[in-house]
Amino acid sequence: LDQSGSMGHLMDKLRNLTTQFIEKLDKDQPPQRKDLIGLMGFSRYAYVVVPPTFEHDILIDALKQFDVVQSKEGEGSSISYAIYKTSHLIQFLQQKAKKDTEFNLDSSAILLVTD
Repeated sequence: LDQSGSMGHLMDKLRNLTTQFIEKLDKDQPPQRKDLIGLMGFSRYAYVVVPPTFEHDILIDALKQFDVVQSKEGEGSSISYAIYKTSHLIQFLQQKAKKDTEFNLDSSAILLVTD
């Protein structure tokens, strides 16, 4: 999710639409099958806001606090770095899923929200 200054006027929409997306995934899935979802934020830098989790309430709580960067040093929109970092996290999870029976990773996707 983009946190750059240009997102300021769109931040409420970003939070609301992302929350609705997560809630719809939960509603459309049977209780025994939940999606593993994480939350990355980015402006000049990309970072993990919430690591991938089955506990989607944690994501929704984090979204309530999610806002644009406040410092000039953090300003920018490094979309490529956000995709790079997220794809590496997915690769790590794919490797873990091969070795671990705790969860199954059938497929993966990156949802990029920016202006």
